[in-house]
Amino acid sequence: IPISRCSSNNNNNKSRRVVATSPKVIVTLAAVLACGLATLSRLKVPLTQVLVVVDRATGIGTNDPVKLHNRSSSSSSSKRHCVLLFGAFANGNLGDVAQPESVIRHLHKIDPELCVWTSSKYYPLDAETHVGQMLADPQRHAGDLDCNIESAQIVNQFGALLIGGGGLFSAHHQPLECPAFVDNLRPDLPIGILPVGANCRDCLQAARPLLQRALFVAIRESYDIQIVTQEAPKETQGKVLKLPDPILADYDSQNKKNTSMCQSWKPDNPTCFVIPSSRNKYKEAHGSIQSWASPKDKIINVFPKHGVKIQKHYPNASIINLFTPQDYKTLICDCGAIVSWRYHGVIFGLTQGIPSMGMELEDSGKIYSLSHEWLETGADLWLTFSTNLTRSQMEAKVAELKRNYALSLREKVAQKLDSFGNQIHELLKKHQRALFPWLKPPSFSEFRGFVKHT
Repeated sequence: IPISRCSSNNNNNKSRRVVATSPKVIVTLAAVLACGLATLSRLKVPLTQVLVVVDRATGIGTNDPVKLHNRSSSSSSSKRHCVLLFGAFANGNLGDVAQPESVIRHLHKIDPELCVWTSSKYYPLDAETHVGQMLADPQRHAGDLDCNIESAQIVNQFGALLIGGGGLFSAHHQPLECPAFVDNLRPDLPIGILPVGANCRDCLQAARPLLQRALFVAIRESYDIQIVTQEAPKETQGKVLKLPDPILADYDSQNKKNTSMCQSWKPDNPTCFVIPSSRNKYKEAHGSIQSWASPKDKIINVFPKHGVKIQKHYPNASIINLFTPQDYKTLICDCGAIVSWRYHGVIFGLTQGIPSMGMELEDSGKIYSLSHEWLETGADLWLTFSTNLTRSQMEAKVAELKRNYALSLREKVAQKLDSFGNQIHELLKKHQRALFPWLKPPSFSEFRGFVKHT
């Protein structure tokens, strides 16, 4: 904006040197600024286009709103009233990428204004597959954590640490097992473990110091609880409980009718096969999936970093690689049914009201637990893999699934999903005073109602 538009109308005034601290100069600059802002308002120019903050250390200015937000929110004092979530959120896997969004919704049932930041195990950045990229709110991403003291110092800035969901104790995930990290967490930091997979004995042994500090340890599957109780320290035994996966419990029960939530869903839409990883043990499975899928069916990969290797198993078919949970939710609305080798591939289908069933190599694992324990639907939503299964047999199984959904299965699944909705909220409410001491404590009537419900 030309300063001349905001200058004095007296053209006879000659330019002169002035002292920077002169009151007259300050008043003049204030008037120019006020005039400039007024002009911007009339022109409807967003303030972020002209607001520039200069970094004192580098001398570099920025008008990026994300950087401005991070700059204003970066002090440790402001983070002391915030929760930090940790998981394998940046590994590109659909289920892990989607965890923060669901966990934040559970936390906001405690307080809609609760400040929540996210962090992830370190993964190298791959722009093509999104691996290493944080897909949660970039304005509230505290960074990647690794096995070092610096990561503990990042966490210590926050008021509480929540770990999960995902299979964080089903495989090695740093820094959960790292002494340099755990030993340097501040003593008064509240720690909670939200529903996770935990069937790796070595991982649990290595994470004993962290488990010992946790206020609660929530586990997804019954067989994992047995392993945790055997491997975790004695101090943890009474803190272990079974809870549904945060995404499974994040069901919006708006779908009261016996229909899909997707407006474009039709029973004669193509079948969507959500395929397993590229690991060698699934080689026969990939071959069978290609034989089951008709030309109109869709073959979907929800772990993009495996895309190149997986494509080799499908020389005569094209693979749809999905990068975000929203991509998946949008695509499956055009699926008549879903057959998924991926845990959250089934869950997202079920929460959208689409006929969905899981498949694995054996009658065990988290997808088997989902259908037989959590949903109590048994073989209705489960199919054990067999190389002898033909395309006509698969088509018959999918047709049976659709019929059962139309009769009563969709309603049964919806009722089960609805019953999970408050379980994580109740756990957080129970530990609210210890986890979030800066929040207003629940009223006596709320506490009495919670005890009665429990």
